[in-house]
Amino acid sequence: QYALGGEALGLDIQATRFLLRAAKSGVRFSRTATLGRQNLSLKPAVLIADARRVGLSKLTDDVEAIYAAHPYADELLRRLGVDDLDAVDASDYEGANIVFDMNDVLPEALRGRYDCVFDGGAMEHVFDLPRMIRNLAGLLKVGGTLISINGANNLMGHGFYQFSPEFFFRVFSPENGFQIEEVVLSELHADAEWRRVSDPASIGKRLQIANLERTYIMVRARKTADVEMFAQAP
Repeated sequence: QYALGGEALGLDIQATRFLLRAAKSGVRFSRTATLGRQNLSLKPAVLIADARRVGLSKLTDDVEAIYAAHPYADELLRRLGVDDLDAVDASDYEGANIVFDMNDVLPEALRGRYDCVFDGGAMEHVFDLPRMIRNLAGLLKVGGTLISINGANNLMGHGFYQFSPEFFFRVFSPENGFQIEEVVLSELHADAEWRRVSDPASIGKRLQIANLERTYIMVRARKTADVEMFAQAP
């Protein structure tokens, strides 16, 4: 009934694991925006096992309610601490309550509004990438968290872009008002080994991976200041 999958906006097995890890680490979700209405694309037994693995066993008591909202992940997000949940999308065909194209300039009414912004695979589909980044930063309060999960390898043809660790470390940097908290590379399948990534600038060499599997880059970054992004190009 609930497929294991990837390549959709939302929470497949690896994206869910990264989100649960963020919740366990203390990320504040009180007011959260998701980019697109997020799907929940894993079996209940898998969610239960992963929740227990990271120390969020309380979720096991809520599985029936979480999956009553299937295919959407709204109820899972609420049980991770979301009080106010907005879905931002370029159209309302999946029930997004804020219709906004991330290629456009962010409305003032949305600036500094959210404790967390969850990008479960939208960034790779937005053509004007610098504008997209500015909008993500603009949505967040100072102290808020961006969680971004997009394609790194072997997803050619899925979106406009595939991303490298260098991109995220240089874009979500102190100069641009951010601090990277975690970057992980993971293939999409259930048994994939996570590869935690250091800033290439800190180790003085490129970080490259050549593989045959579809691979995510999963990023958690905290907004530390309201500054003009890209005052100097990365």
